[in-house]
Amino acid sequence: MPRVLVVDSDVRARSDIRAALERAGHQVEEAGDGKAAIELQEAHPCDLLITEIFLPEKDGFETIVELRHTFPDLKILAMSDRDRGAPEPYLRAARLMGANDSFAKPISTEALLQIVHDLLSSAQSKE
Repeated sequence: MPRVLVVDSDVRARSDIRAALERAGHQVEEAGDGKAAIELQEAHPCDLLITEIFLPEKDGFETIVELRHTFPDLKILAMSDRDRGAPEPYLRAARLMGANDSFAKPISTEALLQIVHDLLSSAQSKE
């Protein structure tokens, strides 16, 4: 069963993503900031990290760079909220820093699950 770590300071958004992933059969861990995400990943490595870019403690960019360096095979999906203006430049920057893919919130459950499926399938095909 694929393990996914969802990182978002917005408890409701994190909970909604967790629920959708669990219904799809994934084991999900949660963190509210980048520092906690790194600690969780080091203690119990996940297959996929889904992280908000704008986080307290350690932002998504720092989290992506650090985890990409430490866990080069980890699949990383960055997200950003449209309420912060145009998220596209931030999402593009996240991909340049090591995220495999990205999306703007809100996203439909179907679209999210498709991205997750595609990322995890590409990880399994390389094994």
